[in-house]
Amino acid sequence: SNKGVDVKVRNTETGEVTMEHASYLVAADGAHSPIRKQLGIDMDGPGTLQHLINIYFTSPELGSRLMDAKRMGMLYFVFGTRNIVVLVAHNLRKGEFVA
Repeated sequence: SNKGVDVKVRNTETGEVTMEHASYLVAADGAHSPIRKQLGIDMDGPGTLQHLINIYFTSPELGSRLMDAKRMGMLYFVFGTRNIVVLVAHNLRKGEFVA
């Protein structure tokens, strides 16, 4: 409503729950937002634009090769004929990545 919204907030560290009033609530939980549905707000826009998947993996060998190549970075882009992969290097020394 134009008067805002009452929200229940839970502190993820302590578990404490409080009630707060907000002028606005941004529900960044996707096109099928349960928050938007609970508030009775209709979907506005084209709906699903893409389907994405995130994969966490470890590869000490890949991390080592990227460090040895003196091309250390955080983002690596891999372009294929069917897909584009964005490889995020979280820790090259440990070989921790998300693709």
